[in-house]
Amino acid sequence: MRKILEWYHPLDKNKLAYIIPSLVIFIICLWTTLNYKWPLGWDIFYHIHLAQIYMSKGFTFFDPLYNVPGDRLINYPPLFHLLLAFFSLISGWSPFEIARIMQPFFAAFIVLSVTIIGARFYNRLAGVFAGILLISAFIATRIILPLPENMALIFLPVSIYFYYKSIKIPRLKFACASGALMGIIALIHPAATLCLFISITFITFSLLVAALKGSINLKTVISDYGIFILTGFIIASVWWLPSLYLKSLGASGGVATALPISVRTSILNYPKALGYLVCGFAIIGLARAYKGFGLRDLFIISWIFSMFLLSKAYYFGINVISYRVLIYILLPLSILAGSGLEFAFRAFREMNRSAASVFLILIFSFSLFQGVANFSSSKIADFGVLTAYGKVSIAPPTEGEVELAEWFEEEADKPKVASFSNYYTGIFIMAYSRQPVNPLLEHSQGIPREDELRKDSIGYLVYDKRLRMYDNLPFACSRNLLYYNPNMVNLSDLGCDYLEKVYENEEFVVYAVI
Repeated sequence: MRKILEWYHPLDKNKLAYIIPSLVIFIICLWTTLNYKWPLGWDIFYHIHLAQIYMSKGFTFFDPLYNVPGDRLINYPPLFHLLLAFFSLISGWSPFEIARIMQPFFAAFIVLSVTIIGARFYNRLAGVFAGILLISAFIATRIILPLPENMALIFLPVSIYFYYKSIKIPRLKFACASGALMGIIALIHPAATLCLFISITFITFSLLVAALKGSINLKTVISDYGIFILTGFIIASVWWLPSLYLKSLGASGGVATALPISVRTSILNYPKALGYLVCGFAIIGLARAYKGFGLRDLFIISWIFSMFLLSKAYYFGINVISYRVLIYILLPLSILAGSGLEFAFRAFREMNRSAASVFLILIFSFSLFQGVANFSSSKIADFGVLTAYGKVSIAPPTEGEVELAEWFEEEADKPKVASFSNYYTGIFIMAYSRQPVNPLLEHSQGIPREDELRKDSIGYLVYDKRLRMYDNLPFACSRNLLYYNPNMVNLSDLGCDYLEKVYENEEFVVYAVI
C-alpha cells in the first residue's frame, strides 16, 4: 500500500516526468481539436491569409489582396506565417488543416516550456507541478489557439531563464542566447516581444537595486542587459528595419504601434481567470521565497509583478487589453505555484506520508478535471465582438459564411474587388477564396455612390443580413460592421441601377457593380 501511495517518487527522479503535463494537455487539446471542423478563433483566418501570400508570392512586405487597389504593408512579422506556409507546402494540406494540427502541439510545447523552466528555477518536482497547475487555469484555454502569440510563448520562458543563467553564471553566451530568443520572438509576435522586454527590463531594475546593496555584480548586470538588447535588436532588424523603412516612405499599413482603446479587467476577476489553485499555491510559493529569498525568487517575482503592472497600464494613460496580459502573468505564476505546491507537499509528507500522497492525488485530479472542463466547454470555440448594437459572433464560420466563401471561390470574378459590410466575414472569405477585398463598405453610410465604387475598382458589395438595428436611420457603423434598419432598408432589393444582385443565401446578399 505504501508503494502505491508513494507513486510520486518517479516524478522527482525521472527526466521523463517533464512530459507528463504536456502529454496531458496534448490529449485534452487533441480531443477538443477533433470536435471542431475549423481552427479555433477568428484571428487565425487573417494569419492563414498572410501565409497564403507567402505561398503564392514568395517573401514580400506587401499584402496584394487587402485594401485593394493600393498595396498595404503586411502588419505582422513573418515567422509564424512562413512556418504555416512551409508545412502546408510540404504536406499538401491546406493552411486551415495545418492550423488545426498546430493546436495541440502549441499547447503541449507551452506547458513543456513552463515545466522545464520551472524545474530549472526550482527542482523537477516543482516544474511538473507548475505544468499541472497551469492546465487548471481558465485563461490557459488561450494556449490552444493556433496563433503567433502562442508560438512566441513557447520561447519566452526560455529567454528569461537564459537571462537568469547569465547573471548566476556570468557568461556572455547565456545573455546572447536570451537576446537571440527575444529576436526570434520579435519575428513572431510584437506584443509578446514587448512583454518579454518589459519583464527583462523590470528584472534588470530589481537586479540593479540588489547590486547597489552589494549582493550582485553591477558590471555583470549592465553588460548582460546590453548584450541581451543588442543581440535581440540585430536578429529582429532583419524584418523590422525594412518594414519600418517602407512605412516611413509613406506605405500604408504596417505594424500598429499602439492600441486605439483599453479593455479593462477588474483585479477581482484575476483569481478566476488565473485559477484558484494557481493563485493559492503561488501565495505559498511567495511565503517560501520570503523565507529564503534568492536570485531565482527575485526573477520570478519581478517577472510576475512587471506583467501585473502592464495589465493595469491604463492607470498611467497607456492603452492595454488587460485580459490578454493575463496569459503572460500565468506563466511565471504557475512556476511560483509549482514551487509552493512542492513546498507544501514536502512539509505535509514529513507529518504523514500517506496523507500527503492522497493530498497530491486530489490536487492533480482537481487540476485535470478543471482543465478538461475548460477545454471541452463550447465557449472555447465561440468568438464574438461587442458592438453598440450587441455581440456579434465572428467564429467559427456559419453555414452561410461557408456557402458565401464557396461561391466566391467558384463563381466570382477574381480580378474584381469585393467590399463587405462585415469586416470579420470579409477576412474569412479572403482567406478561403483569395478574393481581393476593399474595406469601403464597412465604413460607409449604406450604399456607396457609383463613383466611389469605380474609384476603388470595387466589383462586389456584400451585405450581412444578420446585422440589424432599429435606430431612426437606415444604416449605422460600429466596430467595422455596417448595420441596417430592416424597417427602412430591404437588403434583398436595394433598387440601385448600377447594382445587380448575383447571389443570396439566408445570411448574405451579393451585388455586382454593373
